[in-house]
Amino acid sequence: MTIERRIDIPFLDKFNSDTSFFRSESELVASIVNEIGNILSTRLRERDAVPPFDYGIRDLQSLEGSGEFVERFKAHCRAAILRFEPRVSDILVEDCRFNQQTQHLEMDILIQIKSSNKSFPTKISIGS
Repeated sequence: MTIERRIDIPFLDKFNSDTSFFRSESELVASIVNEIGNILSTRLRERDAVPPFDYGIRDLQSLEGSGEFVERFKAHCRAAILRFEPRVSDILVEDCRFNQQTQHLEMDILIQIKSSNKSFPTKISIGS
């Protein structure tokens, strides 16, 4: 996307339920996916884990453990997305894969948009 075509929306505008500033639903979806990527790319330090400084997710090292750790991590990601992306009414983290050596996180998620109640699947990929 060229700089001329980029849509700069002030941060607080997304808290408005009116999404008419997007030219299409695909622009809205792209904006939501971009923000989810920002949330999942931000690491939350334990000392910052109190509101309002709890933007992001915990260190990915927690994915090393058993399936129970992965399920807790998926729930943590879901909670972070729902807290900091107000245009999403619900989200389902369907799959979560983490490569310890490359520090690469890949998630399959199903996102429900608040303004239209439409759901769409997407894949989020973070890391190298």
